[in-house]
Amino acid sequence: MSDKIEMTITINELVSPLLFERLRTCPSARRRAAVLKALAESALRQELTGQARIVTPAVAAPPVTPASPLATQARATGAHDDDAFQVLSVGDGSLDGAGFDDSLHDQLGAWA
Repeated sequence: MSDKIEMTITINELVSPLLFERLRTCPSARRRAAVLKALAESALRQELTGQARIVTPAVAAPPVTPASPLATQARATGAHDDDAFQVLSVGDGSLDGAGFDDSLHDQLGAWA
C-alpha cells in the first residue's frame, strides 16, 4: 500500500455549486487542492465527533457570490421575499425504511 493517494477530480458547477464557488476563489491549483483537503478533513471530523467545525483556510479571502440571473429575474418579476429556502432534515440514512415518516411528510407538506 502506498503512502499517498493521487486523484484527478472534476467539480461541476451544476452538481456541487457551493464547492465549485468556494474552489473558484482560489488563485492556484495548489491552493484549490489545499482547500479541498481541508474541507474533507473538516467533514470527516464532524462525522466522527458529531460536532460542526468551520474550515477557514489561513490565507483565503471570503468568497464573493454574484447574484444569479434567476434570482435577479425572480425579484424583478415580483416573487415574494418569503419564498426563501428552508432546511429539511431527513436523518443520516441509518433509519431508512420502505417509506417516509410523518416528520418528513409534514416538512414537505408546506410545499404542496
